[in-house]
Amino acid sequence: MKTTIRTTVDDLVSALRKAVLARADERAARLADQATHNRKPARDGNRRP
Repeated sequence: MKTTIRTTVDDLVSALRKAVLARADERAARLADQATHNRKPARDGNRRP
């Protein structure tokens, strides 16, 4: 039982860590785009004004 719980917790922590890193990469890409083009990204992140 403890092994199952530990595995589940490890899986959840791993998934959360991946999600946080993916979000950080996304933010870094937006900031780099803003700095490169001297403009702010659109609010939805997909369209340009």
